[in-house]
Amino acid sequence: MLARRGGDRGVAPFNSFYLVGHSGRDQQAAPRMAAFWEKIHALDKQSRYAQEIELLRLRLLEMPNDKFSSWRLGDVLRKVGQVEEAERLLLALCGPSEPRRVWLTTALAETYRQKGELEQARRWFIKATELRPETTGPWIYLGGFYLTCGRNEQARAVLKRGLQAEGDVDEVHVNLGHCYRAEGDHGAAAYHYREALKMDPEDAETRECVEDCRAASGVAGAIRRKQKLLIEKGSGIATFKRRVARARRRGHHSYTIELLRLYLEAKPSDASAAQALGNALRIVGRYNEAEQILLALPDLLEPGYGLAAVSIGELYHQKGRLADAHAWFLKATELQPECTEPWLHLGEFYLLRGKSDLARSALENGLRARGDIDEVHVCLGNCYRAVAAYQTAICHYREAINIDPGAEDAWHGLADCEAALTVRENAPRGA
Repeated sequence: MLARRGGDRGVAPFNSFYLVGHSGRDQQAAPRMAAFWEKIHALDKQSRYAQEIELLRLRLLEMPNDKFSSWRLGDVLRKVGQVEEAERLLLALCGPSEPRRVWLTTALAETYRQKGELEQARRWFIKATELRPETTGPWIYLGGFYLTCGRNEQARAVLKRGLQAEGDVDEVHVNLGHCYRAEGDHGAAAYHYREALKMDPEDAETRECVEDCRAASGVAGAIRRKQKLLIEKGSGIATFKRRVARARRRGHHSYTIELLRLYLEAKPSDASAAQALGNALRIVGRYNEAEQILLALPDLLEPGYGLAAVSIGELYHQKGRLADAHAWFLKATELQPECTEPWLHLGEFYLLRGKSDLARSALENGLRARGDIDEVHVCLGNCYRAVAAYQTAICHYREAINIDPGAEDAWHGLADCEAALTVRENAPRGA
């Protein structure tokens, strides 16, 4: 993960909105309300979005002026790709007489970012820091936005402001670590990761980041010269490749970058290693280097080389250049239509933009290709789940499970849609 946020801590706890400042009948209902929001919070953490949407829609039928429920519904609709409805709901809460809250401004910012309207997203993230400058949450969101856009200098400046705020200071340090990692400064990155671990020693992800920086710093000097000599002679290549594969599995992207650079010094014509290096650079946010390497890949536009085009599409998608991402994902399907991966990326791209029909069309092409057909069924299930066609979604999740009984995402989507159907069946008549 390039940027990490501190969850809902420092932004808005789910039930406090109802437990303070209410009187009479509302106070008597407070335990029931608290239980409801605890359930919504748990569903959101588990990505059980279909069930969450159904429960929130029911609540808004009972309490149409419940602004907090409208916000939550807008935010979860964004997560499943219904960005237009999400935008309408959230903007309706921003009337001239309404007090603007951090949880609302950040939800709108995330919606505009998902739509590719980056300047609008930036304005709403900044508005959040103006509303609550004393808490870390808004600074983490704005810093993460700049970091994923490749604007590291601005990200660092914002996150350093966050160090002076109250809240999840450990998360601010983690994101500062990611900033320095994106610049290849392993020492400074490790410092911030260690500061975060002092505050949260149980954070396994951050501990892996420290290990990544340590390992990356170790690929230097005499060790580097010795390894390069071995690769040039052809001895130890298999062992070296296993080391790279192990680093990638553990998410040690900085170490992967250093190992692949060393390998390519000895074997500069290895296109698969160059593509792997470009992908690793993209993951840590070193976009310019990644773009230069990926666009220079030999046979980039030749039939059968669609996965290289997918890598470039992922780069532009991560950076927020959606038109360029779309063009490269389309190009990938033209270059390698017999492979599922280009169709999966194109379908997911459309789904996040709220273009369910285009997403389904792309993924149905993927069903006729070779590769991870179970993943195509999971993505089709997600498409139908996004438009509340739960029965059809369930069929696709079950198809994925038939192919791979260990497909966790399919089991997860299946349980979510079945629970959402139960909510509908148990709803009051006429709801």
